[in-house]
Amino acid sequence: MPVKIKAWNHNTYYHRALLRLVPAHVERGLDVGCGDGTFARRLASVCRQVTAMDADQEQVEFSRLTCAGLDNVEIRQGDVMSMDLEQEAFDLVTALAVVHHLPLESGLGKLRSLVRPGGRLLVLGVWTDDATTGDRLRNHAAGTTNRLLQRAWGPDRMEAPSIGPEVTLREVRGRVADVLPGASVRRRLLWRYVLVWDKPLGSRTVGRAAGGRARLPALRESLRTLPEGARRG
Repeated sequence: MPVKIKAWNHNTYYHRALLRLVPAHVERGLDVGCGDGTFARRLASVCRQVTAMDADQEQVEFSRLTCAGLDNVEIRQGDVMSMDLEQEAFDLVTALAVVHHLPLESGLGKLRSLVRPGGRLLVLGVWTDDATTGDRLRNHAAGTTNRLLQRAWGPDRMEAPSIGPEVTLREVRGRVADVLPGASVRRRLLWRYVLVWDKPLGSRTVGRAAGGRARLPALRESLRTLPEGARRG
């Protein structure tokens, strides 16, 4: 029986938009920091197989309840930085409100290592910048929108353990440029940003990524989304 979402928060608000960024023909997806499993359940409708993981045991139990009855979802407990995960094994890796819990550069590097060549990394990050007039105007707009949404849907609730980011969005963009060349980072309202990075196809790993006929559609789809320079690289 489908699980109904009883509450909303600044992450679930962007779930539909994030699903539209999932490439076609995803064989294996990994949701890092899956929380209560709501997004993992949604991923299960567009991925053949989903592995959802969280470091918090209580959140893992919530995820198992949320995804109960879905044969294509596996729930695991563990810290992505120390857990033994297969390298370059996933066509899609997602991390919602997770990156600011990790050491930024090594965390992005770890996520990068899990993506199959031709696959996609999709991050929903958190920003709290307030240094400039533009930042303060965006914060004001976010606050106004948040109050309107609360009137319509009730208070926004976050059950998973949460902390605020220690780096600004400007710093995130600079480090992303170093770790994930070619990635796009776009600020969104409600104190979130969306990072999208497509891992280039490399000559050393193309064979493994395309090792089965079922992988080819995903690789062709991902290749079409790569920047022109990456296609020539």
